[in-house]
Amino acid sequence: MDNSTPKRRRSAHCPQSGVLWDYPIRLDAFCRTIDPLLQAEEVAQGNVERSLNTEINQSHGHRTAYELKGVFMNHLWNRVFRGCVALFSVLEICAVSAFSADAGEPGGILSFSEAPAPGRGVWSAVGAMEYERDWFTATTLRNGRVLVAGGYSYETYTVTDAELFDSTTRSWTETGEMHFGRYSHTATLLANGRVLVAGGYDGDEMSSAEIYNPAVGTWSNTGSLNVAREQHAATLLQDGRVLVVGGYGDYGTIASTELFNPVTGRWTLAGNLPVPLSWTTATTLGNGLVLVAGGYTDTGGVANCELFDPSTGRWSQTGRLHIRRFFHTATLMADGRVLVAGGDDGSYGGTNTAEIYNPATGVWSWAGNMRNARTRHTAALLADGRVLVAGGWNGQVIPSVEIFYPASRAWSATGRLITERDEHASAVLPNGRVLVAGGLNQNRDVLGSAEVFTP
Repeated sequence: MDNSTPKRRRSAHCPQSGVLWDYPIRLDAFCRTIDPLLQAEEVAQGNVERSLNTEINQSHGHRTAYELKGVFMNHLWNRVFRGCVALFSVLEICAVSAFSADAGEPGGILSFSEAPAPGRGVWSAVGAMEYERDWFTATTLRNGRVLVAGGYSYETYTVTDAELFDSTTRSWTETGEMHFGRYSHTATLLANGRVLVAGGYDGDEMSSAEIYNPAVGTWSNTGSLNVAREQHAATLLQDGRVLVVGGYGDYGTIASTELFNPVTGRWTLAGNLPVPLSWTTATTLGNGLVLVAGGYTDTGGVANCELFDPSTGRWSQTGRLHIRRFFHTATLMADGRVLVAGGDDGSYGGTNTAEIYNPATGVWSWAGNMRNARTRHTAALLADGRVLVAGGWNGQVIPSVEIFYPASRAWSATGRLITERDEHASAVLPNGRVLVAGGLNQNRDVLGSAEVFTP
């Protein structure tokens, strides 16, 4: 959009102060509004001084120091009260609405457009994992527990250990070990409640795959991928199969895709993407198609988007993202649209932009701007339809957390992680809370700590 184009503006009237705010709020407008309040305070201060002098003069020395102290304190409290009234008037104006970004363009001016929806949320520490790890997976099981598997550790390099988080006890227990340590893999919850882990890295790209059985807490080998890969994407199809897309292999980024059949335990090739991709996203839409958005090629990020039709096994192009990005997140929202947020756009520290894909039209539209640019963050769909984005990296590891409101396309800050995290994992718990665990901190230490967000 041309920068000379006037911004759409909104107004809101504060019934107590009588102030009509024009959005976006500018600093000069704010100062013009606060000036009368400050001037009123100065007048009140002058009145206090004149009144106190009058009291002293009229006393003709008959009032005691104690009595004059009482007069002074009375005026002092009166002044404090006036100051509080002025402060609350400002806060009332600010509470009319919450920050959002103009949905019509990237880098939109932040404005107050939506009152914060239920609460800001609270982060609380829970028990630490037995093993520190990053680049691992976290999967919510049918029984409500969260399975974390694999990852990278400075001590063991690749992690074979798996653990279970219980949201009722807020603690971890070890479960069966994988046959092969791995990181940069994928984990997919199957229709039968088991978990498929595929590919990854253990010094070389891996083709092996394993299945976790929650009923017995053990892993079993299954068919191997046709192409060894890491940094790929995976999604469960509506027919129960699993689609794996792209990744990085022996000769760079990969264009091939594969389908896993849980009945036979076999993988079959499912065609090639138009361009090889790693660090992309794959999202199964409500219509059964799979959206693959953005990603990284050997020459940089892309804005390409593709659709896979499981019924025909064919790939087709759909609308392109407004900007290229990888290391982003893609979240299927309650209304069937897909929110893509952040990622690396080729600039140092990534982007704070977000976009929404509409499957009905195949078109992307801007979805406001996050307050912080971020890559390698996590995103989780809350029970009320909002989207929680946490942590990541933007030149430094960041603890900031934001919530997206789909109805207004507004972003709002919602506290901070207890520990800043990058390359971590998250999972939605049965009680509607969100678990965040592991990753790296600012000192690049691998973390074993975990915390829970209560909306």
